[in-house]
Amino acid sequence: MPVTLNYATAQQVKNHPKVNVDSPYPDHQSTPNTPIFERDLTPEASWQLVKLGAAVLVDIRTPEERKTFGYVEPSSRVPWLTGSNKIRNPCFFIELSKVVDKQQPIILLCQTGKRSTDARLAALKAGYTQVYGVLGGVEAARHLPWFTDDNRHP
Repeated sequence: MPVTLNYATAQQVKNHPKVNVDSPYPDHQSTPNTPIFERDLTPEASWQLVKLGAAVLVDIRTPEERKTFGYVEPSSRVPWLTGSNKIRNPCFFIELSKVVDKQQPIILLCQTGKRSTDARLAALKAGYTQVYGVLGGVEAARHLPWFTDDNRHP
């Protein structure tokens, strides 16, 4: 049975024997009024939750970023920004609805963690209920087994 990442079961997630979701914020307790930036999960916790099937990872970077900086598998790809001017993708929620439903736990991944905050706020306003980000984005997740970088050389 998948772990549900809502506030009512936050302690169950934290205490799940296969998941380490320790917050980077000391003495942090999530409540429904938790500031949005504190909903970030560590890269390790994100990876474990995706690996367990408890959340869907959505890579919101541009195709160019994935090609240049590497990508994460498994992940769905729904760019938050589009075009050479990097404007907000007008089809973001249409594309997102094709890969997740509004009650499903979603972990958004961007390059550094900043863009995922904007996308998370918009997703929450659009009715998605369990939206999280990867603390530090791809830059912080490069060491994990899910990360693939065809440009990386040993």
